[in-house]
Amino acid sequence: MKHNKTITLAGLAIAILTTVAKGGNPELPVDLGSAGNFVILGKTGISNVPYSDITGNMGVSPIDSTAITGFALVGDPSTTFSTSAQVTGKIYAADYGLPTPGNMTTTILDMEAAYSDAAGRTIPNAEEWMAGDISGLTITPGLYKWSSGVLINTDVWLDAGGNPDAVFIFQIEGNLTMASAKNVILAGGAQAKNIFWQVAGGAGAVIGTYSHFEGVILTAKKIDLLTGASFNGKLLAQTAVNLDSNTIMDSSLITNSTLVSLEIISEHGIANPTTGLYTHVSGSLLTNSVSASETLPGGTQYVNKGWAMIGNSPISGLTNSMQMTLTNNAVLTWQWSTNYFLTLTATNGSILNTTAGWKPAGTSLVLQAQANLGYVFNHWDVNGINLGSGLPLNLTMSEAKNVVAFFSLIPVTNLTLQIVSEHGVASPTTGLYTHAYGTLLTNSVSAIETLPGGTQYVNKGWTMMGNSPISGLTNSMQMTLTNNAVLTWLWTTNYYSSGGGGCVPGDPEEPGPCAIIYNLSMTLKTTAGKSGKVQTSDCMPAQSVCYRVIASKSLKGILANCNCECEAFTEAQLYLWDSKTGLVYADAESLEWTLLSLIGKKNAEVEAAWSLGDVFVAKGFGRYDTKNNRVSNISGSVFARLPAPTCSIDCAPGTLAIPYDLCTVAPITNPGDTIAYGTWTLKYNSSASKRYAADANYLNKLLPVTVAD
Repeated sequence: MKHNKTITLAGLAIAILTTVAKGGNPELPVDLGSAGNFVILGKTGISNVPYSDITGNMGVSPIDSTAITGFALVGDPSTTFSTSAQVTGKIYAADYGLPTPGNMTTTILDMEAAYSDAAGRTIPNAEEWMAGDISGLTITPGLYKWSSGVLINTDVWLDAGGNPDAVFIFQIEGNLTMASAKNVILAGGAQAKNIFWQVAGGAGAVIGTYSHFEGVILTAKKIDLLTGASFNGKLLAQTAVNLDSNTIMDSSLITNSTLVSLEIISEHGIANPTTGLYTHVSGSLLTNSVSASETLPGGTQYVNKGWAMIGNSPISGLTNSMQMTLTNNAVLTWQWSTNYFLTLTATNGSILNTTAGWKPAGTSLVLQAQANLGYVFNHWDVNGINLGSGLPLNLTMSEAKNVVAFFSLIPVTNLTLQIVSEHGVASPTTGLYTHAYGTLLTNSVSAIETLPGGTQYVNKGWTMMGNSPISGLTNSMQMTLTNNAVLTWLWTTNYYSSGGGGCVPGDPEEPGPCAIIYNLSMTLKTTAGKSGKVQTSDCMPAQSVCYRVIASKSLKGILANCNCECEAFTEAQLYLWDSKTGLVYADAESLEWTLLSLIGKKNAEVEAAWSLGDVFVAKGFGRYDTKNNRVSNISGSVFARLPAPTCSIDCAPGTLAIPYDLCTVAPITNPGDTIAYGTWTLKYNSSASKRYAADANYLNKLLPVTVAD
């Protein structure tokens, strides 16, 4: 199947522009005679590694057609030529039917004459130029001569200067060698049919893999096009031509109507190909690229942001490389954004709200200066200009900026700290104190102040003005004094109520002392109905929070004031908490046990649990007396929750001992509620009709409980 024709300029390297050769004697084109009817000629053969795509005629002589390999030749019925799916044109050989043998002899003679014509030109524009290494050069029309070989290791530009008839002739006594993925690029109207490379070396001409070449090559020996190389021109060898998956266009078939131009524009970076006007065969697949960024001394950076195309598709892109099939005269413009570098310097302090580095042009910055301990901000300096001490500093990145924040040492001086507290005993006491700058101070106040008559003040933290830290929730704090400051201790107020059996926060009508009750003991019967008692001891005076005593349902609680005088209140609830699951349960009414496993012959392990119907509430383990068929010596843990009530008055969280008729005990749902906990032991009571009794001994400790969902 025939491939579409494309001439590819792929992998363009960065051109290094050096001295441009000046033509002094305009040359005439080399006369190819009948050899000009061929794109490939060889005296000893033409080989090919498929698939190649060739436009133009091919021929061999005096060797016969068997020396044409890799083309799957198909003979024409006229016997004068053959064809191939890889060739748009005719293929001739010395053994084909008349008049082909005679014509091929003439063609070979014309090829040899053209070689001699090119080799015999005199008065060169330059001899031994660059010692034969023309890599990266831009060459103008003229005659160039080397007694050695010629190397092309980077792209070469042939610029006709706007004259499409300008002629280039290269006389090379050695070999012509082109590296891989390099290009001979035509500019200024130069045409491949007017470019002649005469090569006398034994290795002939070698075009590297995936390179692109332009012009007519005339060699005394062979020509090799390595894998993927493309070619516009003619390959005329006095030995063999060897191909490998190449794309070849006969320069005689390239006319002005098939040529289109591409202008490349870029204000910054290094374009590849470089900026300028280029001529290509219509339909050429071109690869263009540019450096991703260009950084200039002084802090300016240009960053490629894509490209735009006029006259050809595609019309735009966001990358710094692109491929296009050139079908129209076009202009490719590489596009750029600008960055400026921001340098930040701060000794004895820091610059806040941004970081040093590249910033897009036009970026607005708001800079703050923060002094280290013992220093104070002095002024800003931007690009050597003092901008004063204003804060913040507003900057626009219109150029590279070197920002310096200057700080001055604060002279040793005395600062004041005023301590304010309406209650309690402050340490140091309230008043105005003088300290040296940077002094580390520790301040505290008593946690509670209880006044006769039932008023209590509880510290709830502190605030600070003029210095850091600015606030806290404790009754002690540390600070480093760096400014004149005021420290104020904060307080809440409680009042004691003698009516209704409780301590009522914030109730000035019922003053009285507050207390917390602990060390409770409780006795319950589990199968003979609910009964019990609550006892109190070891009164804990001057507590900031009052708690209601919890006992079983229908029991009366007892509240002790600070003098351990008992005051009764009614109707409390018993709550039990499972320490294993973290669940809290209400209204435990019965203790049940279940046989778990037999241990030996006499005893079995049993589990006893408080429960509400089928709901497990708390458990313990013991032994079952198999001989007497009864449970004995079971012990476990029991917990009583002190619930936070819902009140019709404004109660502070955790205040529990308040008049019962104003509060309703809330469900157990909130984490952080308080519980009392202890141990219980269940013993067999033979004198009570084989009923079991449980003694629950509460320890003198309260702790928060995490309530399960």
